Amino acid sequence: MRLVKKIFILIFILVIVNATVHGFYVESNKDTKRPPESVTVVPLNTDGYTQIQENENFIYYYKKHNGILAVYDKRNNFTWKSGIDHDYDQFIEQTVELFLEQNPNATDEELLALAKPLEDQMNTTREGIGNSMVLIEYLNRENVTRPLVQTGSSTKTFITAPDLSNPGFESVQERVSNSVDTDVLRMVNNDPNHYRLDFKFKAINVDLKVHLYFDLDGYSVEIRDDEIEGDDVDLIGSIAINPFMGSYGGKIVLPEIESETIDTDEGPVTIKEVVWNQVVQKPRNPGYIFVPDGSGALIRFADYSTSLQGYTGNVYGQDIGQLPSHQRTEPNYVPFKEPTMPVFGISYGDGTQAAFLSYTTKGAEYMQIYARPSNSADSYNLTDYMIAHSRYLFNKPYTQVYNQSGASYQSLFKERNHFDIRQHYVLLAGDGSNPENPYAADYVGMALKYRDYLSDASVGILDLERSQDANIPLRVDFLMSDAKKSLIGIEDIVTTNVWQVKVILDELRNMGISNMNSGVLGYQKGGVTLGRKSHPEWVSHIGSKNDFTRIVNELNDLGIDLSIQQEYTTIYEENVFLIGNAMKHIGGWYANQNIRRATGPVSRKYYATPWKVSEWITGTINETNQMGFESYTYTGVTNQLYSHYETSDYVVSVTDSINIYQEAFDRMPDALKINGVTPNMYLWKYMDRHLQTPMFNTQHLIETDTVPFLQMVLNGSMELYATYSNFSFYEQRDILRMVDYNTYPSFILTYDPAYKLVSTNSSDYYSTEYTLYKDLIHDIYLQVNGALASVQQTLWTGRTVLAPGVILNTYENGIKVVINYTDEPFIYQGTTIDALNYRVVI
Repeated sequence: MRLVKKIFILIFILVIVNATVHGFYVESNKDTKRPPESVTVVPLNTDGYTQIQENENFIYYYKKHNGILAVYDKRNNFTWKSGIDHDYDQFIEQTVELFLEQNPNATDEELLALAKPLEDQMNTTREGIGNSMVLIEYLNRENVTRPLVQTGSSTKTFITAPDLSNPGFESVQERVSNSVDTDVLRMVNNDPNHYRLDFKFKAINVDLKVHLYFDLDGYSVEIRDDEIEGDDVDLIGSIAINPFMGSYGGKIVLPEIESETIDTDEGPVTIKEVVWNQVVQKPRNPGYIFVPDGSGALIRFADYSTSLQGYTGNVYGQDIGQLPSHQRTEPNYVPFKEPTMPVFGISYGDGTQAAFLSYTTKGAEYMQIYARPSNSADSYNLTDYMIAHSRYLFNKPYTQVYNQSGASYQSLFKERNHFDIRQHYVLLAGDGSNPENPYAADYVGMALKYRDYLSDASVGILDLERSQDANIPLRVDFLMSDAKKSLIGIEDIVTTNVWQVKVILDELRNMGISNMNSGVLGYQKGGVTLGRKSHPEWVSHIGSKNDFTRIVNELNDLGIDLSIQQEYTTIYEENVFLIGNAMKHIGGWYANQNIRRATGPVSRKYYATPWKVSEWITGTINETNQMGFESYTYTGVTNQLYSHYETSDYVVSVTDSINIYQEAFDRMPDALKINGVTPNMYLWKYMDRHLQTPMFNTQHLIETDTVPFLQMVLNGSMELYATYSNFSFYEQRDILRMVDYNTYPSFILTYDPAYKLVSTNSSDYYSTEYTLYKDLIHDIYLQVNGALASVQQTLWTGRTVLAPGVILNTYENGIKVVINYTDEPFIYQGTTIDALNYRVVI
């Protein structure tokens, strides 16, 4: 037995070694894999449907029985449905039972015509949700900590009762007391492209009006805040739109006839019964879900043998003003990446067949994106379908602390969140080669469509301007100082002064890197952590105001843009009075977070009110506008969005916060450039440089591919800079990823060794000394510039996986760049791309 094991191990080792020698590339979820297989398109069965509108691209149908909207795409013959389109098990079973009772001699064919397959693993509630256009999750007034209960706009139960339209007979009917009426569809203002559905929920006393708008892109769904009515509106926890649209999977139970012949006084009698026993899978069509996690992630359709956690993305991040508690502790893991844009999608087939892109234009600040495998581990989705949808938050429980000792009780928001919802579904078809239909039915087509939407003059979020530079830019940030506890008070630990910044930038310029921009952190007394928010407090050991003015202008003359970077949203008791400055949680207490493993002078952080953030931004601009700065760098305000509960009567909602921040940036001089660290979409129109652009997703187990969706959307509208290369992003494949993702390199440096920061709150910057990275900066820049300099003046238009680990990027000017992540050469159209290298193909 041992000999057999040894032989097996030897064979296994030889296989692995052979694979390594011959460059076998093992893909992971950090890669983009080849497209799925094609799907077989099944024509729409229009039985039970009523056509309600038609345009050049689509025919729209509605089925009143179960509230399904079906959109038939003329371009590819594919049909998208708002739900699973099931006839309800209870309805089917009772219909067959009644028919048998009324027709005991019915033939097998007649019975099987009525006995449609049942849904497996779906009770009455789940079937209703599976058909529903709107899913409400509601809270319990008597016990707010109970789990949310779900009910859908197509929830129904059935009874057999006298048929009022046919006296003397019975029929299967909806039980009015338990069923949502899906019949109420009406045209609005005689506009054939605008319909409205009126839903009266029964499990909860809520009435909703759902508006449907049809156009040449597909359709959109709108729910207006002032049209949400009923005694229980305050119990709405969330509203989800089309939770099962584009869902994958499902199982059905097939019917069969069981017959038994018995002898009676009148002769033999055959008794028939329809039973549902045989469980089979519904047809599996390959495809994937796209979610905006980090750079972008695909979740390929699959049938999992075990329960997995799904993906939840809080668009623009969680609102700390409405978290379950005003107090929290910094997690001991790398925080999940949150979506910076309100968009997701589903693609079916090989990327040339059918897809939809869904984005939100109203209510995005309250939006979550859910993607769940079948039988998800969190029990949110206990069906056999994979699903993806939006979810909008209205109310939830939180801990209300009512004294200094921490005594508390659980409460709901006294006033739910108020906002409109407008969600669009853009239906994509084809491979993108048709000028009349230029968006492929894959994540690339989704990104290009979203980019074009955001850059449309009527939207004005992105401005597609081509770079005029011959070489790509390099971002070089400097950590100048941070605060440390000393025997008496606080002292500044200086790692780079303003003259040393000039020395380093001059040296890089002399090495041939002429296109640079830079940001300085900790440029004032108190450093990164305790620096003044309202206006800078210059000190000579870092750089006086005159020193900075001189260096900034000297660098301007060299074409190097030096900016100051400040984080305005995070504050500390050590340098800011909380009263009048700190935002309050819905519970009335200052929201705060304990800093895990704090090594510096502060161990707990608070958050500034949105008004104070705006005031400080403007104050710093006014204080420094004569110093020559051509740009300013912001973090925190760019990606932290929260509400503020000043009093029970004065609340700054997240919608208000967005407006406050936008107004602050609107006040800035037009000539100034704005550099933002991972900014949320509502600030994109102000951004010239997108810093710390995520190059991966969160790597959830369910995520199968990483894609540069964010980079494709923003390409051509602002400069994109990758995460700092001197923090584990400098391997050859990392450099190739910058080329692949059209993202420029960035570094954060110090003149002195980083160990000087060990007793500060900046101790995480453990490797920053310039002399250690000088050669690496030059090497990385040359490699990335060699690929991207020729395409930065044009638009990125396509991305294809040629083989595992080999990517082809195409551009508007006809240039192609092939990126080879593998350990073996790859030949593309007669051109050899060396292992772990790229090639620009003209």
